[in-house]
Amino acid sequence: MNHDISIFKNFPLTAEHQERKLQFRISAYNFVNHPIPFFQTGDPGLALSYKNGVLTQSSLQNFGIPVKKQGNRVMELTLKLFF
Repeated sequence: MNHDISIFKNFPLTAEHQERKLQFRISAYNFVNHPIPFFQTGDPGLALSYKNGVLTQSSLQNFGIPVKKQGNRVMELTLKLFF
């Protein structure tokens, strides 16, 4: 699972020009901090093994299942000026 969230607030700079504003944003990527499974080169979940031309049962049990997990929460603060 990967969840992202963004919140922003607009602050008007002048009363007569509504298009001139300062925007403050907070964005969090993978904000619940769940590790994400991934494949890498040589991962046993990407290889099938054969014995005498027949698939082995042990290779079918783990095929398509990644072994490693990675990922962390990333937060970003942004100021944006509209003029």
